[in-house]
Amino acid sequence: GGVRNVLKDPLDVLRAISAAMENATRLGEFRRAVRAEGDTKAGLLRAASASREISTDFARHGAKTEALRQIAAFWNARVQGYDRLVRALRRDPVGTMVRISAGITLPSIILYAINRDDPEYWELPQWQRDLFWHVKIGGTWLRIPKPFELGIVFGTIPERILEWIDSQDPEGLRESLKDFLVGEIGGTVLPSVTAVLPLIENLANYSLFFRRPIVPRSMQDVEPRFQATERTSEVAKLLGRWTNTSPLKIDNLLFGWTGGLGRLASQTVDVAVDLARDPERVLDEISAARPEDVPGVRGVVSRAPGFASESVERFYRRLQEARSVRATVDHLEREERFDEADAFLADPRRQELLAQLRHLERVEDRLAQLRAQRAIIERDPNMPAAQKRREIEELGREAMELAREAIERRTPADAARR
Repeated sequence: GGVRNVLKDPLDVLRAISAAMENATRLGEFRRAVRAEGDTKAGLLRAASASREISTDFARHGAKTEALRQIAAFWNARVQGYDRLVRALRRDPVGTMVRISAGITLPSIILYAINRDDPEYWELPQWQRDLFWHVKIGGTWLRIPKPFELGIVFGTIPERILEWIDSQDPEGLRESLKDFLVGEIGGTVLPSVTAVLPLIENLANYSLFFRRPIVPRSMQDVEPRFQATERTSEVAKLLGRWTNTSPLKIDNLLFGWTGGLGRLASQTVDVAVDLARDPERVLDEISAARPEDVPGVRGVVSRAPGFASESVERFYRRLQEARSVRATVDHLEREERFDEADAFLADPRRQELLAQLRHLERVEDRLAQLRAQRAIIERDPNMPAAQKRREIEELGREAMELAREAIERRTPADAARR
């Protein structure tokens, strides 16, 4: 009977596995605490309390947050993260900071020192460098998730401060702080109904989890039904064509509402569609697959950034800033508010952006051409998958270098090369 129930409800299987892993961790801490506290009633109570503190206790909550817990998935866990930190600091401030420094800050600084002179590291999208520790093995970047609250505060922020000191470029620190505040305010301070959050993200075109635009800046002016990448699901592309809605935003809704199970289901549909269309091409793609293409593995492996590199993201951010300066000056001059326009342009940064605008727009045109070439290669039915990958990666490298030169980006790796 128990087997039949499990098979009827696969979600229970996932819950059981998660609970077993969580409880195994707590059991180990309980055994350690019993040895420390003694095998007495009071000692066992203290040991049980310690075992619940070893990881976030999802059963622990206040009566007043019960309603919020029902509508905001993980809100209780995120609040508890800060609550546990405050209680630990009150109980043992020195010991707590030593453990945090040894477990989070020190590894972050060591990995920063190892990676700082590698130009490839600085092209990994910043949201990935903020949320993960990266270790390069061979030519592959493995990524290890940082603890949500502590990892950002005590790991990422020190990394970005070191980056600022090394490169004299505050943009990384500024964006990390902004994304952290937006994410925490959006996910902790102002818990939102989980079912509504993806809709809000789509309206704002911003993913609070990934801390990046859902539709990349390069596609935001494109007809919605064509806003898709090579990783967009076939289901989303089909729905996008029918409704003239962005497939990228459809995927955001599907995965936001269904989580990992929805992603797995869409990948299964994608494989089935590809097999029906062209089974030989699917076999060719499987033979050319890399670790980052394999479900279950790609979560811990970073792709070659290319068109999604940090330099390309910063280029479009710079272009948007420059266009905003141009539009603001034009607006003020049309209304004959010349004194305000002069005061606005007194800022040397805005003068520099205005002077760069024409060059940035020329680079934008070249990036659009490179993307068009990539789309042609992706659709070529006769090109072998391995050759497609090589040519697309080459186009991505060209886009990355073009963007980096256009914004004259400075990184510690640049200083090392000089």
